[in-house]
Amino acid sequence: MVSPTLSILMASAATTFAIRHLYPSALVTGSSTITGSLLFTVLGFLYFTYSIIIYPLYLSPLTRIPHPPGGNWIMGHFQAIMSEGTGTPMRRWAKNIPNDGLIHYTTAFNAGRVMPTTAEGYKEVLSTKNYEFPKPPELARQITKILGNGVLFAEGEEHREEPDAGVFLQTSCDLKDIKDLYPIFWDKTRELVLALDGAFPGQDHKSSDNPMANGSALESKGETEDEVKITINIADWVSRATLDIVGTAAMDKSFGAIANADHNELLKVYKTIFNPPKSARFPVVLSFLLPWWLFKILPLQRHNVISGKGVYLAYKILAMTEASSVIKQVCREMIQEKKEKLARGERSGVDVLSTALDSGGFTDEELVNQLMTFLAAGHETTASTLTWAIYLLCTNLDIQARLREELLGSSPSSNADTPPTHSDTSQPPLPNPRDPSTTITPHQLDTEFPYLSAVCSEVLRHTPVVPFTLRYSAKDNTIQGHFVPKGTTVVVAPAVTNESEELWGDDAEVLDPERWLIREEVANGAAAATANGGAHPGKRTKPHGPQAPRGKILRFDPSGGATSNYAFLTFLSGPRSCIGQQFARAEFAAILAGLVRCFEWSMEDPEMEFETSGGLTVKPRGGLEVRVGRVV
Repeated sequence: MVSPTLSILMASAATTFAIRHLYPSALVTGSSTITGSLLFTVLGFLYFTYSIIIYPLYLSPLTRIPHPPGGNWIMGHFQAIMSEGTGTPMRRWAKNIPNDGLIHYTTAFNAGRVMPTTAEGYKEVLSTKNYEFPKPPELARQITKILGNGVLFAEGEEHREEPDAGVFLQTSCDLKDIKDLYPIFWDKTRELVLALDGAFPGQDHKSSDNPMANGSALESKGETEDEVKITINIADWVSRATLDIVGTAAMDKSFGAIANADHNELLKVYKTIFNPPKSARFPVVLSFLLPWWLFKILPLQRHNVISGKGVYLAYKILAMTEASSVIKQVCREMIQEKKEKLARGERSGVDVLSTALDSGGFTDEELVNQLMTFLAAGHETTASTLTWAIYLLCTNLDIQARLREELLGSSPSSNADTPPTHSDTSQPPLPNPRDPSTTITPHQLDTEFPYLSAVCSEVLRHTPVVPFTLRYSAKDNTIQGHFVPKGTTVVVAPAVTNESEELWGDDAEVLDPERWLIREEVANGAAAATANGGAHPGKRTKPHGPQAPRGKILRFDPSGGATSNYAFLTFLSGPRSCIGQQFARAEFAAILAGLVRCFEWSMEDPEMEFETSGGLTVKPRGGLEVRVGRVV
């Protein structure tokens, strides 16, 4: 498709040529160059006036869709979107603007956006008409530099038929295979716990003087040891852990990020990519607004600065080319190393890369792209979620204390206002990660700790680390009966839907793990699910929290009491939902359980206000400084 700029240039040249040969006296100062330049300027001004002001504000069919008031006559609602927290304006508009399932707003240069506000609207975009609303090419161009051109960016027939999806990611994320990975999740959780132990004064997690390091039993008291607390950046620690987990589970290779972050080249590259400076936000927006050929020639590239043995990526402003080269090289080395191991008959277990190589259906470059996808998406999203989880537990100490009580297997509180987490038959505690003789099973992690499952699901609902993503209309279409012209950008906003009062109730904006729990009464040896006095079996009981009734056991409710499968969009939904959802949930639960079981968390500064950074995920800019004390 010819770009508008090129069309204007060709029209100007053709018109100038015609004038020169038919009416030479009409040339400005007798010069074809000056005449052509003036024509290009005039035509360009008219085109952009029409396309940026006249059409989007007065003629576009999108103007008939409910939209927020105000907005600049050229920049639309761009200022509100950039100045407020990520997703904040969208949540406000969805809640306050009367609509019937779709709202419209404009961003820079009045580029139109439509956003579904109901489950039915998202069902159309993500399921019923899934292949009619693919990802925008501009989005794919930017993110594939980090994620690789893997299955996440396959569209249409390519996604339906791509063998990579069927063999590589789907095999790796099969529920049965994921259950085989729980020991890896637990081993890396133990390594993280011991590394944090070693950060305390006088502690050395490798020393035989540490009773938990050499496997001897230590009574779990659930007490903070000697009230000694240190300050750490939890975002850095969990990123190291999740990178090691993904490396081990997907490629049978631990990157050693937990043990030695200072000399880990891959970790440094991802840290640079996923923590962009504020100055990088403007060119990212430009990349969506300008023609790609024009954007590429702008002087906005980052420089490679070689220092010693390490590669340090210094921002001039944008571009992921250098970082992508480093990641690709690491992936190529892993592929070659794995090939050599398999040729020698060495196989340490079932990992994604071995399965893909055994299939014989991939070129090395295809494997590189899939590994890039798995490495980046598999570790950064969970690391950001863990960071927010610790923050939310620091600011909701009652939830943190109750979760630790469940993990320690403590008896329910005698306080009549506090609901029990187990039945009268006490559950065993979480295995102590400090004891190297312990492991954890899928049954333990998934079913024996309902409050842990509830906390994890509530964090994922309340604070989705990818608060919105984009689709576009590949042809003239409709959403909820509204006409959506071809090329219109569609905003898929988990941050909005996950807090919809219509779908989640009046307390949708409140962090409340109780919404994910069903209470069951034990009568004549059988458990009967009750909710709201038993009127609707299987639904959650109101009120939540301290007022919840006692005398009942808890069971995790995967629906969270929501009224639609499209109420929870953290992993999206439909045919293009996140294929790694089960992997991410299990990894998240294992690490969070170990961190809360072994440490007590609080904010370094309870009054701290921080900015968020938006790379692949949204998280606190610069990480999250927290106070941590050991629990024994």
